[in-house]
Amino acid sequence: MDFYTGSPTRAGRDCAICHVDGSGDAEITLESVPDQLFLDGEFVPEMQYTISVRFSGETRGLSAAGNFNAFALEIIDGGGGSGGDFSRYAPADLALVDNGRVLVGRAFPGVDSWEFEWTAPDEATSYVDLHLSGVDGNGANLSQFIASDPYHDDVITIGMRLAQKSLDVPPLEIPNLGPASPRERDVGCSSHPWSKNGTPVPGNFVFLCVALFALGRVRRGA
Repeated sequence: MDFYTGSPTRAGRDCAICHVDGSGDAEITLESVPDQLFLDGEFVPEMQYTISVRFSGETRGLSAAGNFNAFALEIIDGGGGSGGDFSRYAPADLALVDNGRVLVGRAFPGVDSWEFEWTAPDEATSYVDLHLSGVDGNGANLSQFIASDPYHDDVITIGMRLAQKSLDVPPLEIPNLGPASPRERDVGCSSHPWSKNGTPVPGNFVFLCVALFALGRVRRGA
């Protein structure tokens, strides 16, 4: 199984490789303490940040018996290696996969937010790239019983570059989208919403992008 974050290590594939035909209305908010991580797009080497991921504009599955949401997050350095470390998360809610490279928000009915800590890399790393792909599931649009399928779920994919404090680095280039850096956005707080624009199967079927031999798509919301 693979977990598609939209990063170069996943060949740019995100959760849209499985989850299709969403409305494009969902949003994800990233917040950090200290807040400069997403406010300024900067990190202090070896500092610990408490990060929260939240579906702030959830629209799918609100009336379904199984309102499943989930995400996969990867932070990589300039060479494609792991950029920092994840820790202090609830194992019931989050899991590390792919030898600790990817943090996955588990899909449970009604859960729409997760919290964990990330320790920034040391001063030898000038920047890292955060890649996150999330699914706002519609619970197969069924209110009679808990189910999930890959149809009409919203997919939100984020790509952003986080630079070591006081260093100038080139912006992250996402294929077909051009520069994507928090330094280029008019942001006034540390809370940033992002958005993009069948037969039901019980449980969490293909909910976090089972590996398929197909091309994925990279999207970043405005």
